[in-house]
Amino acid sequence: MTPQQRVYKVCDRISAEGKEDVDVQAVIDEMKRKPPYRAMARGAVMLHVRGWKVERAYKPRLDVRVLPEPLQAGLAELAKTVWEAAMVEATARLENLRRLAEVERLATDELLREAGAKLDREEATGLLRDAEAVRLTGENAALRAEVGRVSRRLEHIRAEEFWDRVMREVFAIIPPRGAMTVEGILPRLRQSTRRGARLHREPLDVETLRKKMDVRVKHGKFFARNYDRTYQREPRHLAGTAHGET
Repeated sequence: MTPQQRVYKVCDRISAEGKEDVDVQAVIDEMKRKPPYRAMARGAVMLHVRGWKVERAYKPRLDVRVLPEPLQAGLAELAKTVWEAAMVEATARLENLRRLAEVERLATDELLREAGAKLDREEATGLLRDAEAVRLTGENAALRAEVGRVSRRLEHIRAEEFWDRVMREVFAIIPPRGAMTVEGILPRLRQSTRRGARLHREPLDVETLRKKMDVRVKHGKFFARNYDRTYQREPRHLAGTAHGET
């Protein structure tokens, strides 16, 4: 067995037991407890442990069960307060984006009407020269393209708002101190959520839901993903509070 295989085997055993995080010292201690022990340089062990974590997509899991009950309750209340404040801020920001997009659309429509009226008047009186007609036609095409851009932007905002509601619903489905797979979450979504998905271009299926959740995981929002492809509520605020961080 190569040194790498020995370290990987010990890492797998520690991870499966779940009693402690997989780190360099834990691996060295475990290797010493399992004869025959063959010494390895700490630097070599460190490199193999790092390689194992990359291959296994390993992430230490927060075990809130070791916290005293009063502290757990306080952390849960803090998480609720932080969550509600974040939702208020996100809703206000989304509403502001919708309002700005609507103002932009109305202004573009007005420009289109003005350009069309000008074109009609000059054609009726025979004063429109060929060069002016080409210019106005180009402006009209540009304005129509702008209307299309605004419409697509509004559609994107509506889609993001919908998926944000889905993510909040998924967050509520996952137990506060548990983990679930996407396959287990999907059937628990409300029927109204499933019907709402038909209005958007992406289907509400396992792969799409996983993709949307992974985007939030990447940005540290809503969820954390475990190496076994399960998801739990994002513990960053809870972990930071437990270690005295602000």
